[in-house]
Amino acid sequence: LITRINTTLNTNLTIRDLFDNPTTTQLAHLTQSGGTKDPFDVLLPLRPTGDKSPLFCIHPGLGFGWPYSALLSNIGKDRPLYAIQARSLGTPGLRPASVEDMARDYIEQMRSVQPTGPYHVLGWSFGGLVTHTVAVELQQQGEEVEFVAILDTYPGEEYAFGTVEVTENEALALLLDDFGLRVEEADLPSLDRDRFAEIMHSQVEAVQFLRLDQVRNLVDTWVHNVDLLRQFRPGTFKGNALLFTATTGRTEASPSRDSWDRYVDGVVYKVDVACSHGEMMQPGPAAEIGRVISAALDSRSE
Repeated sequence: LITRINTTLNTNLTIRDLFDNPTTTQLAHLTQSGGTKDPFDVLLPLRPTGDKSPLFCIHPGLGFGWPYSALLSNIGKDRPLYAIQARSLGTPGLRPASVEDMARDYIEQMRSVQPTGPYHVLGWSFGGLVTHTVAVELQQQGEEVEFVAILDTYPGEEYAFGTVEVTENEALALLLDDFGLRVEEADLPSLDRDRFAEIMHSQVEAVQFLRLDQVRNLVDTWVHNVDLLRQFRPGTFKGNALLFTATTGRTEASPSRDSWDRYVDGVVYKVDVACSHGEMMQPGPAAEIGRVISAALDSRSE
């Protein structure tokens, strides 16, 4: 939508402008006055209004948070939603030394809109690991964490990247496959970060409104996050957690759905979703996930 508006009307709106101005009247006004909001803020308000405790959605490996907007229509309008984005998106080269450092940084962002608990956190892919770490850190800080949702994520040692030596071009090919873009074996040797960014920029709608150098920064962020995975070992969260597992493309060699049990001192409620890992925030799967999350959140007293 943003790409089409900017191309057709010769304007320069950002994805943040869309979330802050979600009606056609507001957007039409912005095309005259110009967009001003940074789409790479660490705290991205997807829906800042509502009288219930907010749901914080932590970015997947590439670092951006706007795919979580797919949850908005299935989570009640009385609940604010915020995405947490990688700090390196706005400041290239600024990267945390560990998942734990990243979690502490994101907690400060969360506290800027919700100073105290109970907190509700969610994360997809790499974001699920950070979400679990955020929940553990919040409890260590004496805060209540009422809701944790992990979307198709497994503890660090369960990841293929953490146990098997994978070359960078092979890892990039796997990531493109998550976006439905298959890399032929003959093209694998030439798949470096620049080529990956070109493919993403030309074929993945979710990032087409970005400049090519910004897409390249997404790639650098992802590679750094994969490196963090190799060093990461989760703590233990004291409470229950909701685990969504993408079932399409799973094999016997895939990480076990039971692998989180040892890191959650409570019940891990497991929900299968008939999609691939990269499709979880597509409209159909996201609607299913959103309905389950909404029911779980609403069953708790505010």
